[in-house]
Order: sequence, then C-alpha cells, then structure tokens
Amino acid sequence: MTLPELIHYFTEGNTYDDFCKAQGINRFAEVEIYMQKPFGINGKVEFFKIEETAGRVEHYYNGSEFYVLFGFQYFLNAVKEADQGDDFVNEIDLALKLIDYAERNNF
Repeated sequence: MTLPELIHYFTEGNTYDDFCKAQGINRFAEVEIYMQKPFGINGKVEFFKIEETAGRVEHYYNGSEFYVLFGFQYFLNAVKEADQGDDFVNEIDLALKLIDYAERNNF
C-alpha cells in the first residue's frame, strides 16, 4: 500500500476500526506508519505497533528497512483536517505534504 492509497481509503468513509480489522491490528494499540526509502508517493508503507519497533526511527521487516513517518493518529488527524471545507487537498498533494513533514521532523 502507498500513502496516497491509505489517504484515499480514509477519505472514502472507511473507519480506523475497519482498517484495524482488515490489517489484523488491535485498534487500541499505538501504531506508527513506516515507509521504505526512497520516500515518495509510490513508496511502500507498513504499519507497526510501537511495541514492535520500540519507537526506533528505522525498523527491519521481511529483509527490508522501513523508516518511521509518523504516528497513525497524527495521520488520521491530517486526513480529517484536509477532508474538511472547500479547499480539499487531493491524495497526492496531501501525501507529499506528509512525507515532507516526516523528512523535516524525523531525519
């Protein structure tokens, strides 16, 4: 899954509970969104519970390196804010803004 696909999922009315059920994630777990480098709109994202990553910036999974972008709650708030009002930011633009935010704040 890519970040624009994830954004689209939530702008289509799907809930976090739906997402957690589909991903096999406990909805009460603290989840962070990670991406493989190079960062970009086509970068693969994965979701890890903070207990799995111990809050580390990079996490190895299935032989690949993933780097934390942000917590899932931050992501949900950003999507909700972008989805309100007349100035909706499309999935690609929002994904680019979120990636830029992560790069400036995490690396």
